[in-house]
Amino acid sequence: MLGIVTAAAFAADSIPQRTITTQDRGGAVILWDATANVDRFAQSGTPARDAVKALETEAVALFIRNAPLLAANARHLRVVVSYVQTGATEARYQTKTFAGVKPILTVQGKISRGMRFPRNWQADLQRGAFPPSLSIDVARDLPTDRH
Repeated sequence: MLGIVTAAAFAADSIPQRTITTQDRGGAVILWDATANVDRFAQSGTPARDAVKALETEAVALFIRNAPLLAANARHLRVVVSYVQTGATEARYQTKTFAGVKPILTVQGKISRGMRFPRNWQADLQRGAFPPSLSIDVARDLPTDRH
């Protein structure tokens, strides 16, 4: 299976994350633009299910790494993963058109000062075991492997 990017390979060879940290009424929010990752998955032919699993894993890791820092000012953290969808190539400029920002998934949970995660959380993530205190909502309208 050459060319397929697995969740483990993704985590080991991750593209630098483009994130913005902000806050809304619900608490802290990390907005992650995963466009480069989605492009990489598409170019390598990674099955949609594997791509979403890799993004879930990285989003949970992002949550765990940032939760202790953000807990000083917030009680809830949400990581919103999205990508920029492009449309047809514009004839005059020979560039793809902007078709909107599409959500992929959201990881969220309560945070508190002094909160701790298991020491082996990274190994747990690689096995697909996410902390039970987190909820993960995957968008229902994601592209599939069917064309």
